[in-house]
Amino acid sequence: MLSTMSETTPPDARPLRGCSVVVVEDDVDTLEFLSLLLRKLGAGVNVAGDADVARAVVAASRPDVILCDLGLPGQDGYALLRTLDAGGATWPVIAISGHHSPTQRQRALAAGFAAYLPKPSKLAEIVATIMDVLDDAPTAIA
Repeated sequence: MLSTMSETTPPDARPLRGCSVVVVEDDVDTLEFLSLLLRKLGAGVNVAGDADVARAVVAASRPDVILCDLGLPGQDGYALLRTLDAGGATWPVIAISGHHSPTQRQRALAAGFAAYLPKPSKLAEIVATIMDVLDDAPTAIA
């Protein structure tokens, strides 16, 4: 699981205000926690539990950033990234994985993910990674 919000950020801080995020995660508890956390930080959040739903959600919501679990059922996060890229997507995608290793991180970055976060990650790391990715993205929020 990811860290709690109170560890590093005051509850009234909203560093992701105006940011649209799609969270793709098959573990319901992690999905609910991440979406709640990101909303409390000011983000607009849409969710998907698998790659098929994610493609439809991304097409409909046109997010600023996508957080994508690598270990999805059916098509994994790598396959989802390939189909988004093939469709001309320009959204940065951050890989998240509970099976963390240096090799996994390298493979994700080599595949084209904008960043990699292990599970668990601290709140400050999640926010900093999203902000860094948005700063580097051509469609970053102001």
